[in-house]
Amino acid sequence: MAVIGTGPAGPTEFQHLGGRAESSVNSSGAMTHGAVLDLLRRRGPTTRRNLLELTRLSRTTLVERIDTLQRLRLIREGQRGPTANGRPPVMLEFDDRSRITLALDIGASHTTVAVTDLSARRLIVQQHPIDLDSDPEKVLDFVIRTATEVLETCDPPSSELLGVGVSFPGLPGEAAGTIEAPAVLGHWDGAPVGDIIRRAFDVPVVLANDAHAMAYGEYLADGRRRTLLAVKVATGLGAGLVVDGRLHYGDSRGAGQFGHMRVPGLTELCSCGERGCLATVASGRALVRRLQRHGIANVDDIVIAVEDGHVEALAALTEAGQAVGTVLSGVVTMLDPGVVLFGGPLGRLEPFVEAARAPIKKLAYARTARGVEVGRMLLDDESAVTGLAALLVDTALEPSAVDHLVATGINGAEPRAHRTTRP
Repeated sequence: MAVIGTGPAGPTEFQHLGGRAESSVNSSGAMTHGAVLDLLRRRGPTTRRNLLELTRLSRTTLVERIDTLQRLRLIREGQRGPTANGRPPVMLEFDDRSRITLALDIGASHTTVAVTDLSARRLIVQQHPIDLDSDPEKVLDFVIRTATEVLETCDPPSSELLGVGVSFPGLPGEAAGTIEAPAVLGHWDGAPVGDIIRRAFDVPVVLANDAHAMAYGEYLADGRRRTLLAVKVATGLGAGLVVDGRLHYGDSRGAGQFGHMRVPGLTELCSCGERGCLATVASGRALVRRLQRHGIANVDDIVIAVEDGHVEALAALTEAGQAVGTVLSGVVTMLDPGVVLFGGPLGRLEPFVEAARAPIKKLAYARTARGVEVGRMLLDDESAVTGLAALLVDTALEPSAVDHLVATGINGAEPRAHRTTRP
């Protein structure tokens, strides 16, 4: 995941692994403003007395930390807590309603636009058809116009926008703000998606692979298991892995591209330039090619055909599921996840899940196979936007970022309405 922001020296990019950073301390060893906020976000509502014990700050210092965070609308006073005697104490909590996020999940044929609060709760969700084979500027102009219209429906319309999360069926590029697109979307390769979105909304932008974003969204929805593997089966194949609350990107930031794992016996040329990749038989693109003679033109047609009981479509989908499950059985043995979740328009179909489950349970190491759950994603089309919102908030409000906010006085105490310009 890459984040494009505006700092003292202009646009910057930095890497951030999903999940919150460790609490920080200042040069004197005391917990900073950002660390206090991080503590409240992780532990939930608590009293001032509990915060004194947890932070080991002096009463005067803690009062200053709380006052500053309240002025920045990052914490608020909530309900009164339980007490054995006397007046119940007021609970302090993270103010997840003070700002909103905008999440844009850009897919091969659809884009999902969502507005969330700072706890990644979806307030508005819309899905619109797009065509990534079109010119990138044309697609992004449509996405920005649509997102702007969605933001204008917020209540109040002046709600402060913390940032924008954007997912794409590719990877963040080496150059800040760009996309590294797969070969089949070569005209998107190097497109300055992050910069265009940032200029349009004048806020920081998070760029993420679509399957990575889905995995983090599912991690939040699934009860925060220690290890979760999410697999997207759509036009292409992709996966995301969450370990101990953090997305795993890999050293080259290419983790999850399992569609390009080689399968013995396959010889067909893949779009990546190699032969024998899993994607040549199990991706939506491969299934469309196989089913064209039956009137299938796209992934949506496959979904309709399977739901209607089309024999050839069911057979093709089942074989794809078996192939995916066979490849993933080795991955599951290596990673020992608690759950494997399938999503995307094809991955969430029950015949696919059943077909993939069988080889995972049969071929994975016995102890692992007994414990792993294999099923459908819980949030379906909204997994990615939930994950994007959470990654954006985790990054924007990590302790060092909050400390910078305090030091520079950015945003002050009054909300700043989102401002949108055309790319």
